[in-house]
This record gives sequence, C-alpha cells and structure tokens, in this order.
Amino acid sequence: MIHAHTRSRFSIFVQIVAMLLSFEYAMAQPSPPPTSGPLPPGQSISVTEGTVVQYLMNHHGEVDGLLLNDGTQVHFPPHMAKDLVAVVKPNDSVSIQGYRSLGGPVMSAPVITNTKTGQSIAEREPTLLDRPILPPSVKDLSLVERHAEGTVRTLLYGPRGDVNGAVLDDHTIVHFPPHAAYQVANLLQVGRSISAIGYGTENEYGRAIEVTAIGAPGTPMMPINDPGPGRFTR
Repeated sequence: MIHAHTRSRFSIFVQIVAMLLSFEYAMAQPSPPPTSGPLPPGQSISVTEGTVVQYLMNHHGEVDGLLLNDGTQVHFPPHMAKDLVAVVKPNDSVSIQGYRSLGGPVMSAPVITNTKTGQSIAEREPTLLDRPILPPSVKDLSLVERHAEGTVRTLLYGPRGDVNGAVLDDHTIVHFPPHAAYQVANLLQVGRSISAIGYGTENEYGRAIEVTAIGAPGTPMMPINDPGPGRFTR
C-alpha cells in the first residue's frame, strides 16, 4: 500500500520531470526570425512568394540574392552566401519578408523561407570570420576576362531603382556601374541581343561579369567608362 506522503513525493517528481522536458523542448525550438524594426527610408515591409529562377551574384562569384519568377530581385548580404545556398536552391518556392524598394522590383530580405522545407534564414551582422581577407581591388586582380553574348532576359536594379546590370537568356549576369547604364540604355532592353566583354567569375552558382565593353553582336564594342580606380588593369 502506497502511503500518502510517498504519493506526494512521486507527484512532485513527475511535475519536476515534466517541467524539465518542457524547458528542453522550448529551448530546442528555433527562435522565430525577426520581422520588425525600423524601416529603411522610402521602403515598406512586405511579404512576397515566388519560385527561385536563379541565384544573383557579384562578379567575384559571391551569391548576393535571388531572382524570382515574377521578376522580383531579392538582395541578401554576400557574407551569408553559404547560408543562403544551403537553404534555398533554384526552382524552390520561397517566402520573402523584406523591404520593397520604391525604385524597382527590388527587395532587401531580412528573412527568406523555403516554403517546401520550412527552413528559414535571417540576415545577421558579419562576424570576424565573414569579413573578406582581401579588399575588392586586390580580388579583382585574380579575375579572368570573359565574353558574354545573348538576349537580355531581365534588367537588374540597385536599391535606388538605377539599372546596374542584366540577366541574359543563358543566365549569365552582366553588371555595370549605374552611370554607365545610361550610356548604353539603347542596348539594355529586354529582348535585345548584346555582346559584352568584362572580368568576372564562373562557378557552380552561375556566371557573372563586370562589363568593360558592350555592343550589339557583330558591331564595334563601346567601352564602359570609369570601371573604378585601379580595377581590371593588366
């Protein structure tokens, strides 16, 4: 026969175990990604869903965003490229919580969620290990001259709405300084065929070039002025 005080001690033990299990379960759950905070000037919080067409990346080969099937260009910090490609792949469906620019189809994305797997990635500040070892001007010295030719599929925009590049029909990304895009505005039109020369990278995530000259196929190339101090010199 179990005495009352024995039952009482057993009941207390069960309650303690239940509390510990509840605490461990709560600690094991991922914290919800941040969705609030001060809004950047000229932008408003919004949620967009779509399918990833391809990664966006800079001419050093660092993934810094996504192109969605509706033309939305999602910007993400390049120091988190490894995190992004681990969670999201081309053809995945995603939900983007971010700030949509008023100047073009551009979103800065604090939170990206793969709606199939449920995995999310939230923007964070770079750590010491994330910071580049070499400055961009030194990294430029290792770039290879590349040629791209194809039809403009999508124009790329900066956060202020300035055209700063294009995606061709073979998924090659060509970048320009915003002021240079005005020089070649007649060429940078969706459906127009272009030929470009520049310096860039090709890797498992895509191909991106910082353009130094551009033209229509079979015509003389137009130099892009002022690629930057000391850049692409050989």
